[in-house]
Amino acid sequence: MLERHLYEHFGIHLKNVEQAGNDLIIFDEQETYILRPYPQTQIVHLEERLKMAEHFQSLNHLGIAYPMKAKGGSTLNIIDGQETVLFQLKTGLNREQQIQEKSKAKKLAQFHLDGESYVSTSKQENATWTSWRERWIKRLEQLESWYVKIMNEPVKTALDTEFILTFPYYLAMTENAIQMVTEMISMKPSYYSDGNGRTVCHHRFHENSWLKTDNLNISDVKFPTDFVCDHFTRDITEYLRHIAKNEQVLQEKIDRANRFIKRYHSVKNFVEWDGYIIVSRLLFPAQYFDVLEKYYQAIDDKTRSEMETKFVNMVTKSEDYEMFIQHICSLFFTAKDPSILPEWLIN
Repeated sequence: MLERHLYEHFGIHLKNVEQAGNDLIIFDEQETYILRPYPQTQIVHLEERLKMAEHFQSLNHLGIAYPMKAKGGSTLNIIDGQETVLFQLKTGLNREQQIQEKSKAKKLAQFHLDGESYVSTSKQENATWTSWRERWIKRLEQLESWYVKIMNEPVKTALDTEFILTFPYYLAMTENAIQMVTEMISMKPSYYSDGNGRTVCHHRFHENSWLKTDNLNISDVKFPTDFVCDHFTRDITEYLRHIAKNEQVLQEKIDRANRFIKRYHSVKNFVEWDGYIIVSRLLFPAQYFDVLEKYYQAIDDKTRSEMETKFVNMVTKSEDYEMFIQHICSLFFTAKDPSILPEWLIN
């Protein structure tokens, strides 16, 4: 069925197909394509994402996956009952360029610089990072309602008990993050209302956000369906969070974070307020919310079991994560700086 669909709608003669996570890598005689599922809840944003891709292509930005239109003119197509987007891989990189562009941090910084000139017509996409606070509050309210409900349950699972025990700690972390954003907006409203730092980012930037297309893991392909408009520190923070969740020892994580920030800074500068934004987003315990939301919304035992394992692993490393955030703070601030940081971060 896949073979017939590709030929009838795109004129592609399927020669081979490989699975890569949720994606399918499609090979014909000359080209390589990626068939990627597209969430039903995100369909309303697809047109805007494709405009972002066109923006980067107009700047000759290297490594943007090109979304294909079917013969009927549609970018979004149903294959095997699932909404999908087909991308043609055109990196445009020769070997010399690939070697020069090996640093992910430098490539990300250039990506952000190129994205600064993108102008969105979507009210939602034009929202700045200040909208994080509202989303955090909404997620916290949901978690608080679960907390109250579970406290009153006569029978509790092992994770229910751990949730009750850990919630006060992560509640305090969340309140620290929300308070920081609130104070930043109050202290310098013009910096945020003018859209400073706004660019094209990724939903959750991490080590594997960009597809590797060669054996040396040099060429990175970016998918427009991952793009969002936000403050550039969103990607930096999520990558730092990705580092912090790694299985390495703390010092190795710190060294890796240092290299990433230094290399990024060599292409795109930070201002003091950028440091505050990074720290506030790191303080918000996204991984805690992610795991609990998936656990309590899951309808199968396998997902719940996986979330239980992730939860235990995360809580075990909570002290390391605090120390990691403290180190990131030290890269941007000193104890003498007038600060809106929580006291425990600078003492």
